[in-house]
Amino acid sequence: MKTLTLLTLLLLSSNSMASDHIDGPITTKHAVSDITDLYAFPTPGKPGFLTVILNTYPIVPSNGHFADKVSYEISLREASVGTSIKASAGTRISCSFYTPYDHDKHAVQCLSDRGLKATAKVNHLGPETSSSPMRLFAGLRSDPFFFNSDWALAVSNKHTIPAAKSSNTMDQMNVLSIVMDLDLRAALGPAHSKTLALAAQTLTQDGPGMPVRRLDRVGRPEITNVSLVPQDREDLRDLFNQLAPFQDPRTLSGKFHGRLVNNISYYDGLDGKMDWNPVMKESLVSILLDDFLVVDMSKPCGRDYFLEIERALLAGVPHQSCGGRRPGDDIMDTLFTYYVNAGNGARLRDGIDRPYREVSQKFPYLAPADTSASARLKAFVARRLLQKK
Repeated sequence: MKTLTLLTLLLLSSNSMASDHIDGPITTKHAVSDITDLYAFPTPGKPGFLTVILNTYPIVPSNGHFADKVSYEISLREASVGTSIKASAGTRISCSFYTPYDHDKHAVQCLSDRGLKATAKVNHLGPETSSSPMRLFAGLRSDPFFFNSDWALAVSNKHTIPAAKSSNTMDQMNVLSIVMDLDLRAALGPAHSKTLALAAQTLTQDGPGMPVRRLDRVGRPEITNVSLVPQDREDLRDLFNQLAPFQDPRTLSGKFHGRLVNNISYYDGLDGKMDWNPVMKESLVSILLDDFLVVDMSKPCGRDYFLEIERALLAGVPHQSCGGRRPGDDIMDTLFTYYVNAGNGARLRDGIDRPYREVSQKFPYLAPADTSASARLKAFVARRLLQKK
């Protein structure tokens, strides 16, 4: 039960982090709308297609389901990389669910504001249609996020870098996933940019004519739970999650800038040397405030290319990969290493290098959920403790 104890401590800590899982009081109270992770990468074996995965509802029970009162929205924009990363025009894809009491009839419909449309039965993997510009899956899957919570909490809060240890806090955890393969010519037009920017949000409306409320949002992983970690200061995560995708955080609060500068300085000092000079630090913070995933469809794509485009930009060299984020990427090691040594030292490791269940190169990429008795018990206890918080 050690993993359960670690997970509980992680989830109940006000300074916790687990990608975008449970990243603030608001999302903790609305678990079904809590975005855990956003992934985007060129679709394997399908040139011109982009795969997008939006995961929600951390530690979801085996009978958990999407909410018909929540809209799950992905924003996809064309982008350019020069002296900075700029996002321009694009499209929004909004997914809504029909959730009657009979689970066999649950269904999802995703619509883009440029006319793309796809529907699917929840938890049903239909055959691929070669002529379809959007292949869609929605359902319960094994959570592909992985990390060692003891290690991460020590680095982010206890001024130390522990030895690596093979202890995955996310073992046996499941999520609700929306997976789509998108034909970019149909989604953005035939002359679309090869460089793309993505972010996502969950929205709800209390009734017809009522204001639309934002419940959660995400771009790059760990902006809230690592980059903006409170460290006994004001918790800015809910405030950050109220930003619309591609909204400049500077329009809402200057607090984000100060927190990022302070936290990067904190991480930078953990190895006893300072690698981020003031100019570099400001450039990094500026990139982090523009919170979206960046994918270059024209570059090679493989495992652990997360943040390569941003790192190359700060280094003043051309990027060499697709960037983006794949479900098997070890983003925790990548992010902490970059914050601590700016790429000027050995890669830091928490001891966990792959998901609890291996991901696939084939649609829908994520492994089936773990519905064993031990997984159900672990999730049940963790949810009960969260409810008591």
